[in-house]
Amino acid sequence: MLAEYQENLLLENEPLVLFATVGTFNQKDKEAGNRQIYQCKLDEQNQSTWESLKNRGQRPIFIVYDEGHNLSDQQTDLLLELKPEVFLMAMPTNEVVEAGLVKKVIQLASYENPREETISSLIEDLKVIEKQLHNNLPNQRPKAIYVCRTNVLEFDPSLQDNIQQNFTERKAPPILI
Repeated sequence: MLAEYQENLLLENEPLVLFATVGTFNQKDKEAGNRQIYQCKLDEQNQSTWESLKNRGQRPIFIVYDEGHNLSDQQTDLLLELKPEVFLMAMPTNEVVEAGLVKKVIQLASYENPREETISSLIEDLKVIEKQLHNNLPNQRPKAIYVCRTNVLEFDPSLQDNIQQNFTERKAPPILI
């Protein structure tokens, strides 16, 4: 959560994902207002969270704004102060579906078996669904997607592989989708 942000997180060489609501920053008179994001926590940081994000150096920032159709001019102006590399706004779901960008029905299944058994079960499930759709919705083409765990050892998922090693030296199975 953005409320848990600390300046030292920007020093790490890892992706950083921060979540916040519009109410966290949506205040025109930033410093005079009551939003904590614009206030400096003197015991913890040298500057406010907002200023820290603005002064992040070369680190890129990507803003994903859910329900972008509700984005106001004030919110846009505030977010543009952060000079994002990307500003991705989500469209209303019905527009996304009508454009064919998202399927109308998504079914999730979880398989806790060895990879070969999981893929076999997945293919069997796909065939069953294809048969069901053939008569009722002949133009629909279901897709089965297998995503394996990454950077964990197949025989013991509690153990992580060393991501600094070359792929040929890793013990985890290759990344598969």
